[in-house]
Amino acid sequence: MRLMLTGLCLIISGCVSAAMMLSPPNVPLAPEQSDAAAKRFQPRPGKASIYVMQEYVFTGKVTLFQVSLDGKNQGKLSPGTYFLFMVPPGKHEVSSKGEANRGTETIYAVEGGIYYIEIRSKSGIKAPPANIFRIDRQRGRHLVLEGRRAEIKTSD
Repeated sequence: MRLMLTGLCLIISGCVSAAMMLSPPNVPLAPEQSDAAAKRFQPRPGKASIYVMQEYVFTGKVTLFQVSLDGKNQGKLSPGTYFLFMVPPGKHEVSSKGEANRGTETIYAVEGGIYYIEIRSKSGIKAPPANIFRIDRQRGRHLVLEGRRAEIKTSD
C-alpha cells in the first residue's frame, strides 16, 4: 500500500512539473498571435530581428533576467520565454541584468538579418549570475519554437 501511495505521489509531482514547464511563470506573455508571428522568422522590410531568450532548465528556482535594448528597459524574461526586437540596421546592445551581475552583447545588424541571443544562468549559491551570448541559427530557432514570447514593457 505504501509503495502504491509513493508511486502515486511521484506521478502527481511529475504532472505538476510538466505543467510548470508548459506555462512560463512570472512574466506577462504576448498574445498567442504575436507568438505565432514571431515563430515565422521573417523580419519586417528595412529591419533586422533580434531574438533574446532564456532556455527552460529546471533548477528548482525561477530566475528572472531584466533585458535592455540600447539602454532602454524592455522587461523581464523567465525560463522558457523570449523577446523579439525588430530593429533598424546598425549597432545595437542587448543587456541582461541578473541578481548578481550584468552582461551585454553587441549586434551589428544588417537589413533582413536574424540574430539569436541566449541568456543563461549558472547555478550559484546566493544569486545566479547571468551569461549572455550569441547562439547559432539552429539552437536559436529551437529555443524560440519551444518557448513563449514575453510581452515587452518598454521604459527608460
